[in-house]
Amino acid sequence: MKRQCQMTARNFDDFHPHSPMYKNRHVDEEARWKLFNDKPFIHGRWPKMIMAWAVSMLFWAGYLIHNKHKMAQLLAT
Repeated sequence: MKRQCQMTARNFDDFHPHSPMYKNRHVDEEARWKLFNDKPFIHGRWPKMIMAWAVSMLFWAGYLIHNKHKMAQLLAT
């Protein structure tokens, strides 16, 4: 009786080589690792993107100011 209780209380993750689940022991761990990005982290990517965005906004703001002054000159004459 005691032996039967020990058999049912064993760990379900502990598969023996004769078990069909033995081959699939690490499949869930591999699939879990595939959820994350495999690309390496590149230092300085975000600051470069922020700087490029800021420079593009400066050019856009400069264009708007130039266009506003041009329209003001055109309407003044």
